[in-house]
Amino acid sequence: MPTKQVDESPVYRLKVTLKDSSPPIWRRIEVRGSTTLARLHTILQIAMGWTDSHLHEFVVGDVRYGMRDIERDPLDRPKDERRVRLGTIVTGVNDRLRYEYDLGDGWVHELVVEKVSPPRRASAIPAASAASGRARRRMWAVSGGMGTSLRR
Repeated sequence: MPTKQVDESPVYRLKVTLKDSSPPIWRRIEVRGSTTLARLHTILQIAMGWTDSHLHEFVVGDVRYGMRDIERDPLDRPKDERRVRLGTIVTGVNDRLRYEYDLGDGWVHELVVEKVSPPRRASAIPAASAASGRARRRMWAVSGGMGTSLRR
């Protein structure tokens, strides 16, 4: 009988802040380093209470990651977010990346690594651990409560 593989990647605690919001809107989530950026997008949609009805991109330095879109100019296409894992673009505390949702309106989120923990067995990862600002109740309703899994 095959054994179940255990994810041995570190756990990243991220603070996600919607820039230029007043009052501040932020979330604190935990995800594994093995999480693809495509999966992180889904996690952020749930955590922030968004509806996944707009284009999005992640930006690290000058590098853009996003959805594969063959209709875009090849010179303007972001790298495929399905092929990039969080742990390959951020490695330590205070590392940052940007998540842009609704590219036309420019909803910019700053993601900051607050803590990197050793690998651990936990069924509740990804998880939401704190929140402030609009959609807070919706986030907990979707995720099942504070500190519980964000899996759909």
